[in-house]
Amino acid sequence: MTCAPWFREPPFWLWSWQDDGRMTQLHQEIQDFYERVRPKQNDENLRERALERVKLVITALWPSCDVKVFGSFATGLYLPKVSDIDILILGDGLGNNGHFRTLSAAFRSSGITKYVEFVGRAKVPILKFREEQSGIHFDIRFNLNQELRAAELISSIHASYPCFAPLYLVLKAYLQAKYLNEVYHTGGINSYTLFVMLYFLLQVHPDGAQALTNSGLGFLLAGFLQFYGESLNVQDYGISCSGAQFFLKLQKNFKDPWKPYLLAVEDPLLPTNDIGKSSFNFPKIQAIFKKTFDFLVLGHFQKGSTHMLMQVLPFQSTAF
Repeated sequence: MTCAPWFREPPFWLWSWQDDGRMTQLHQEIQDFYERVRPKQNDENLRERALERVKLVITALWPSCDVKVFGSFATGLYLPKVSDIDILILGDGLGNNGHFRTLSAAFRSSGITKYVEFVGRAKVPILKFREEQSGIHFDIRFNLNQELRAAELISSIHASYPCFAPLYLVLKAYLQAKYLNEVYHTGGINSYTLFVMLYFLLQVHPDGAQALTNSGLGFLLAGFLQFYGESLNVQDYGISCSGAQFFLKLQKNFKDPWKPYLLAVEDPLLPTNDIGKSSFNFPKIQAIFKKTFDFLVLGHFQKGSTHMLMQVLPFQSTAF
C-alpha cells in the first residue's frame, strides 16, 4: 500500500484486518475501566474541601487575588486516586520568586503540607505539594490565562466526542503507570499534549465521532497506539487540530536538527507553540506504544480467556 508522506506505515484504520473478537472485548474492558475510575460524587467532595483549605491560605496572603482551578479537575477528566489539582493565582504583580517563597512558607506554617517543591527551572514555574488531610497533590502557578482557555477547549471537545472521556482516562492511566505522564522529570506526555494527540486522532479517524457501540473504543485505542507508535512520520511531519492537518516541521520551524525524533504538536490555542518538543523521551514512548499495539492486535488471543487491558496496561487496582 502506498502511503502519504506523513505516514511511515499505513494507519491501522486502513488495514484489511478482521476482528476475531478482541476489539469487541477491548471495547467492553475500556468501558468497564472508565466506569470504575471516573470521578464519583465523593471524589468531587473530597477535592472541593481540600481546595477550600488551600484557597484560605492563598487569600489570607493576597485578599484581592483570584484563585482559579484549571486542568483535569476543572474538566472532570481526572483519576481520583492519582491526579493532582492545578491552581492558578491571578493578581497584578504576583508571580516572582519571592511570591513563591512566601506562599511556600505559608503552606508549611499552616499545616496544609510538610514539604513544598518549587520547580523554578520549568518553562512555567510551579509550586508542588501534597495536602496533608486529603493526600491530594497540588500544582500552583501564577497569572497564566492560557491555562484557563485550555480547560475550556478540553471541556468543549469532551462534550463533542462521547468516546473522548473513556479513551482519555485509559491513556492517562497508561502513561501514569509507565511513569511517562510528566514532561519536566521524565520527558513524558503531559495531560494537555495527550488531549491534543487524542483530539487529532479522533479528527482523522473515520470512526472518531461514533465509537461507543460494538468494538469502536477498542479500534480507537489500538489506532492511537499504532498511529503514534509506528505510523506517523515524526521525523518530518507534525500534527495540527486546525483542520486536522499534517504539516512539515521545517516549514513551521518545529524541527530540531539535533532531535528530529521529537513529536511536533501544534498548540490549538497558540499555533506558533510546539507543545510536543518537551517530551524528550518520545522514542521510548513510541516503542512502548508499538509493543502494546502488537500485543493487542497481533498477539495470541482467545476470546474471553484474558483481560486484555490489564495484561498490557499495568493498572494496579489500588492505584486507580
